[in-house]
Amino acid sequence: SPVDVEKHSISPVEFLISILLKVKSLGKKMSEVSLFIDNALYENYRYKKNQDGTTITIINYDGDEEKLEIPSMIDGLQVTAIGDNAFEGKKMISVKIPEGVITIGKHAFRGCINLEEITVPASVTKIEEYAFVNTAWMKVQEKKNPLVVVNGILIYGENCGKNIIIPKGYLYGS
Repeated sequence: SPVDVEKHSISPVEFLISILLKVKSLGKKMSEVSLFIDNALYENYRYKKNQDGTTITIINYDGDEEKLEIPSMIDGLQVTAIGDNAFEGKKMISVKIPEGVITIGKHAFRGCINLEEITVPASVTKIEEYAFVNTAWMKVQEKKNPLVVVNGILIYGENCGKNIIIPKGYLYGS
């Protein structure tokens, strides 16, 4: 049942802190709590505003489209990042990431086992660890070359089997 803050003679800040402490005592990360406070929903996309207040990060997708084209704008704000685990385990076959996205987070598309086609725009300059691991696309790329490079970023090389030297001008993951 709802608690009347006025009745219990504690400030709203103290009340919020007590809730956060209760959640923490249940083993939840504080960042998981803020996830519910600082985000919004647009169609099947859950997103949060970035610190600049004019761009957003997609933090979750709850749709089931097989051929997905991620929007470049949501609620009038530019999409500049795909967050950690945002599309993990989804059933899509193809995904087109829009121009303007700069960062693809950790495990963003991990476990999308049917994902065969990925369009990554030139604007992407940071791809964090295991962003595309356990996808059909990654398996094909790895067969072509055990060092998988996207936009000059080495995103995977664990099955290379030897020490590697990253050439000048290439980045490794995050």
